[in-house]
Amino acid sequence: MKKAFILLFTILAFDLTGYSGGCANGLDRLLENREINFKEDPTIFASSVSSPSNQAKGMYLDGSPPQAGFTLSQQIICVGSCIQFTDISTSQSPIIQWNWTLSGGEAIGELNPEESTQQNPEVCYAESGSFWAILAVTNLDGLVGVDSMLITVDPCIGPIVADFGVSDTVICAGSCVDFQNQSLGFQTNYTWIFGGINQVSGEENPQDICYPEPGVYDVTLIVENGVDLPTQITKPAYITVHPCLFNSENSATHKIEIYPNPAQDFVRIILTQNAKAERMIAFSKEGKEIKNLAVTENQFIMNLNNWPRGVYVLRLFDENGNAVAQTKLLKQ
Repeated sequence: MKKAFILLFTILAFDLTGYSGGCANGLDRLLENREINFKEDPTIFASSVSSPSNQAKGMYLDGSPPQAGFTLSQQIICVGSCIQFTDISTSQSPIIQWNWTLSGGEAIGELNPEESTQQNPEVCYAESGSFWAILAVTNLDGLVGVDSMLITVDPCIGPIVADFGVSDTVICAGSCVDFQNQSLGFQTNYTWIFGGINQVSGEENPQDICYPEPGVYDVTLIVENGVDLPTQITKPAYITVHPCLFNSENSATHKIEIYPNPAQDFVRIILTQNAKAERMIAFSKEGKEIKNLAVTENQFIMNLNNWPRGVYVLRLFDENGNAVAQTKLLKQ
């Protein structure tokens, strides 16, 4: 209690907006104060780093973050249709808040488009395209879990425009993923070619496609309708498979903690003290490498100002190139 009180008193004595140069300079000045010592107690965090209009608070957190998840009544719809979203998140302590980011959609009963705080919203889409739906759930301990899915809104007319997505583009060796056809236009037949694993599929949305070995893999989709010429799309180096020393975020011996999450401008990254890591790499949902950092200490600040909104995977690697931990970050 004494340490938490000292931290709270120290932070409240500072106003991040009172420093010239904005949030970044104010944050640097704040972190220079010796009362805030993350090396002594890494459970202390600044909960409002992402917002220069708020003052930071100190607190202690116990327990595990919630496992966010949701299902959709349909993942591919025609323009003007609606989708029922169903929350299936789990948590050790009760979930008390649901925040949906619904690009391109409008939840019934909400005043603001493209967002909702309902647990199970019904969302309608008026324009064609591919749109991310992102759920961030917060439990009673203040911990956050994030999940996302890609929605395809088809005009359901005209020639084929081939495209596809996948549940995860960055995975561990031995893991499996689900592919989603996101092609637009009238379509009847599909041919998937999964490079490097000698596997093909004729399903519209192949599931449980497994990658046993580390590497980088191409994926090709050919779409036909019996009228127009077949349309093909190949995404080179689409699936990245790392050697991992864990099966899931919960089974990892090392941990990556992020405060705050979701975030806007800055986050504090805290690694467990026994994490013998060489690098931390941030990947976009599409598998693009966004940030590659050498790990020199167990706590540091990361700037998100130039990152587009979306979900990112942060993965920690040891000196042998093995992934030892990962977590997800929602940039708002």
